[in-house]
Amino acid sequence: YQYVEGMNEQWGKRLGLSSDEAELIDDLQKGNLADGFSEVLLRVDDEGCYPGRVRMDHDQNPREAVALMYDPSKHGEDYQEYLRQYDETCQWRWS
Repeated sequence: YQYVEGMNEQWGKRLGLSSDEAELIDDLQKGNLADGFSEVLLRVDDEGCYPGRVRMDHDQNPREAVALMYDPSKHGEDYQEYLRQYDETCQWRWS
């Protein structure tokens, strides 16, 4: 799991989480370009949940990096046009 806005004990119960796990999800750090990571709660079958970090790396996952860098105030309102600028790097499959 990653940060979920509005996560609370009731939502947690619906997802099969304990109140502590739901609280942890509510406190997770959302990813941003400056930090380069998101905090997560990883559920392992029959083992429980473990906190962790997922790092963003432009070289390993350029599609995610490009998508997260998008800012309409800097790149314009046309999201598809923005993505086309990175077509060679990301090898988008446009239909």
